[in-house]
Amino acid sequence: MKSCKLCNNKPLSSSIYCIYHEIAYNNLKSGYKIWTDRYDSLDWKNYLRKLLELSTTGKFVKQVIMEEKDNCGHKE
Repeated sequence: MKSCKLCNNKPLSSSIYCIYHEIAYNNLKSGYKIWTDRYDSLDWKNYLRKLLELSTTGKFVKQVIMEEKDNCGHKE
């Protein structure tokens, strides 16, 4: 049985992530749109960096951010 790329949970059939990390990833994407509406020059990497600096960013989101930074890409 395959597991989530970031933990031992079962991944969703259409994803490399489990439900928790998939929700975190989707929240990152939707949050990025909101942030870019307010900060014109904010790119994906800087957005991720800023979120890592926030103490209120959750564990699952931080794990997804680290994976995104390692992949150097935006999966949209």
